[in-house]
Amino acid sequence: MAIEHNETEPVFDDTTLSELRKILQDDLREVMASIPPEAARALNLIKAAVVAKDLDAARAAAHSLTGMALNFGAVRIAAIARSIAINSPDIGTAARHIGPLERAIGETCARIELTV
Repeated sequence: MAIEHNETEPVFDDTTLSELRKILQDDLREVMASIPPEAARALNLIKAAVVAKDLDAARAAAHSLTGMALNFGAVRIAAIARSIAINSPDIGTAARHIGPLERAIGETCARIELTV
């Protein structure tokens, strides 16, 4: 099965980021700083689930990551995590999403450092 997400998707949705900036103002940096550790935690849960061949656990962790990423406008992470949560019919397909997800998390973290 082909991977459904597009790694050329923007790292952040600029509209969501602008809205967060208006709402949170000086607290934006602190709030956005929660993304890297939360994304890393979810990634580790997905990796552990893949090793354990537990597709349900991988999907659950990916679903949680999708929600968190969308709340912050991290659309590339959300797209890849959604692919694991919804479009992975087997553990092998879920496993193939890990590399792109790691790259998306790294790119998102770098963008947070530059933007916020």
